[in-house]
Amino acid sequence: MGRINKKTVHPLSKYHPFRYALMRESFLGQAMETFSKDFPNSIEGVFSTDNQRANNTCLIINDGIKAYAETSKSLDCYPSTLREANKYFKLNLLFMGKYESAVSCKDLLLSITRFEFRVFRHYVSFLNCGSNIFEFPSKLLNVFWETDVDDVLLEDIHLPFSTVYLNFGRQDGKKLYGTVESVQDENRGRKYPFGQKYVDFFLDGAYVTQCPKSGAIKVVLTGVRNSSNYHSNHCIDGCEETLEFELPVFKSGVTVEETLKYQVEKIHKTVYENYLSDKANEAFREYSDFLDSTLVISQSFTKASANQFADTLKLVINCLLYLQSYPDEIQDDYPDSAPFNLVAQTKTKTFVAGVATRKLSDLGYRKIKFCGRNSQLIQQINLEEEGEEILNTEDSIPNGSISRTVSPHKRRTHRRKQRYGKSLQSWRYIWIKETTVHPQKYQPNQDFYRIYEVVP
Repeated sequence: MGRINKKTVHPLSKYHPFRYALMRESFLGQAMETFSKDFPNSIEGVFSTDNQRANNTCLIINDGIKAYAETSKSLDCYPSTLREANKYFKLNLLFMGKYESAVSCKDLLLSITRFEFRVFRHYVSFLNCGSNIFEFPSKLLNVFWETDVDDVLLEDIHLPFSTVYLNFGRQDGKKLYGTVESVQDENRGRKYPFGQKYVDFFLDGAYVTQCPKSGAIKVVLTGVRNSSNYHSNHCIDGCEETLEFELPVFKSGVTVEETLKYQVEKIHKTVYENYLSDKANEAFREYSDFLDSTLVISQSFTKASANQFADTLKLVINCLLYLQSYPDEIQDDYPDSAPFNLVAQTKTKTFVAGVATRKLSDLGYRKIKFCGRNSQLIQQINLEEEGEEILNTEDSIPNGSISRTVSPHKRRTHRRKQRYGKSLQSWRYIWIKETTVHPQKYQPNQDFYRIYEVVP
């Protein structure tokens, strides 16, 4: 991503990959070097369940997290919790002999390390796959939020790069519930020496990685704070929420709905088995100071995050289908915040273009992939196709034939597969907004929708 100056806010800090690097600069380079040695193939590292191979990287991340905790100053709930956990872990274990309290604090810090590692490996894969950020405008996102994806086959989804980052911008009202949120929940009522502030995080993007062998997809939702932050260069004081979920291809022809249900049931089972195991060992820890957040985080995911993730999947999956359906409509360009004169110079065919590109790079700017800027495509998304299915209304006419017309109804936002190209050999998805057929005859009190899914 290039070197980031910690003294100033990065000009592309609206994108999570840049914020992520900014807040972890002290240990990020060493962690990436170690991870690359243990996982030469970063995609394998994303999907690997070999915790032993990941241990060296996790140790570096854990040390980095504790170092940031020691310098934490924010009064927010999450930084206060980690700061106190780090302090009590050292005091209780080394000086006071309170082993159980020390272990409880250590478990919390290790849980945060695991949470960090999950995001970290996607970030490394994102860099190795070309650092491709796709930005989607609200006019597309509004359509995608309303388009169900339950029946989409995972085998039909093909990412343009093995790992991409999808940028949505802050989605107000779409609160993200993951590790930070659950730690805040469990410590909301605790009294810290300097007080505490509860912070909400709203969805703003997603890392998506696809396994080239199985076709499985892992998604990390990223969230941005709902309030201003004065500690943007500190990964604890300037914390941001993330949530990871996997969509495995556990059988041929599996749909998004099936794999989501499969994963939620699997998480429920794992949480319950861990609960019974801890109970049986009677080392089920005292949670008087800090809870074992491994269990807490898993429980809160099953209660709050599963439904949220299912809703957000509509956005993520539709964005991925768009990328493969309209690759020619994606434009590489600098963000609007980049200096206009330098951007204009990069589009010339002289040596000035190279100079301008280097200047923009030195200022922290790079090209982003913008989706949906083409107005013709937007018209196509709003297009009302002909050939509507005709349903039975029967009117007798003299020759005994039947007059058939389309009954008034609402049609939900949906997508269709459309043949195109030479001899109609290619296909892509198009999106149709909700519309009312025969609105002059439609009764508003009717809650009657029909969905049409046309395949080649």
